[in-house]
Amino acid sequence: MDKSLPTLFGKRIRLLRESLGYTQAKIGDAIGKTNFAINRIEMGNRGSMARTETIQQFVELLGVPLDWLMSEEDNLDSEETKTIVQGAGIRANIYMALLSAGINRRTLPTLAADLQKLIETIRDSQAV
Repeated sequence: MDKSLPTLFGKRIRLLRESLGYTQAKIGDAIGKTNFAINRIEMGNRGSMARTETIQQFVELLGVPLDWLMSEEDNLDSEETKTIVQGAGIRANIYMALLSAGINRRTLPTLAADLQKLIETIRDSQAV
């Protein structure tokens, strides 16, 4: 099994996308890439490692830790990964809703992060 960084990065992106029920086209639209570009990234083809800007866009869209996304460990079945995937669902749904509402792309990451924190604060206060 190929465990190069582009391959593991692609596996993580695909895991997150499929867990959220999104198509490659939908993820691509959210970060300004084609579904072909998303496919190449997910496949981890030689020379298809995402650029720094694209990696940052995935982090902002999905709200996942950069170190997990870029890890060279093949730990996709870990509890940490399950927790990250669950958190990504909240963030990505907020991001997609804001995008659908016509919010400016440059303000999306900050607004999505703030809304995610607010939702988590409300949820934590209700759990008490």
